Amino acid sequence: DFNIVFAIQEPTESIQKNINSVSQSIIHLPITDDYQTDASTFSEHLNPDDIVILDGYRFKSNYQKTIKDKSCKLIVIDDLHAWHHYADGIINHAEGIDKSVYSAEEYTQFYLGLNYVLLRKPFLESTKETKKINAVKKIFISMGAADINNLSQKFTEALIQLKSIEEIHLMLGTINPNLQSIETLIQTNKQANIHTHFDISAAELALLLKKCDVCICPASSISLESCAIGIGLISGYTAENQLGILRG
Repeated sequence: DFNIVFAIQEPTESIQKNINSVSQSIIHLPITDDYQTDASTFSEHLNPDDIVILDGYRFKSNYQKTIKDKSCKLIVIDDLHAWHHYADGIINHAEGIDKSVYSAEEYTQFYLGLNYVLLRKPFLESTKETKKINAVKKIFISMGAADINNLSQKFTEALIQLKSIEEIHLMLGTINPNLQSIETLIQTNKQANIHTHFDISAAELALLLKKCDVCICPASSISLESCAIGIGLISGYTAENQLGILRG
């Protein structure tokens, strides 16, 4: 129904690859930490019949006003509710959230809770299936692309001690600063059957989660994807923006 265009400050090769899986149209914005300049540069590409979707923590009140001044429709994905919104619509798929926590214009519409869950197609389709877990033998771990605190390795070291665990699958990002340390752990514990996964597609991730029994991850989108698959879930939070989903 729509022509989809991504606007992003100079993407890395892997991010551009992900974008190209759904759209060939990318607006390359100059790299800057001045988000008012970024808003002005981005707005030059906009037409009044465009629908703009903002997803990030730098798109605050003034940024939104710049977009609205172009007469665009504006949708904001926001789970922090920490500033005033000028958006036409706000999406927050954390269950149990109430619009009273937001400051917004009178015209702003709210799309809150799991009825508006932002799941990719392979996970939406998986909700029609029923997964049965008879034993916990295969573990999936995803602690975010950067995983600064190296939680992936800490959990792996703990799981290696459990003889009942047959496989450990780690979803890692290329920007993870601990990759060499994790690789050393894998090489010195080959009996543990540890596998690493980078830049996998939604379909590949869905298949991998179906193969595993328990997922260990923060309460981010991956936790909702795990719920859609029906895998066992051990979760917590590594950033404040995950608290809404965690409480839900």
